[in-house]
Amino acid sequence: CPLCGMTFREIVQNGQVGCPECYTTFYERLQPSIQRVHGKTTHVGKVASGGSQQVRKQREIEALKAELNAAVSEQEFERCAELRDRIKHLEEGDV
Repeated sequence: CPLCGMTFREIVQNGQVGCPECYTTFYERLQPSIQRVHGKTTHVGKVASGGSQQVRKQREIEALKAELNAAVSEQEFERCAELRDRIKHLEEGDV
């Protein structure tokens, strides 16, 4: 990493990145592991315990749209169709 000097090998050994720039620097190699562990590759943050259902739904839609953009870029067309359908159901109120 140009910012902290950490190598990908060190990340693998420690299980931790050195700084936020590591995610950008090693994105291609980190992405499969992040997807496997978390199920998503985008961070959507948290909603306060009293947060409205609408806020939660909107954040989920935003996260799905980001995943859709990534799937389009990677030409994963079956995944694109799944994401498109999930987005449509949420936007139409079919949670």
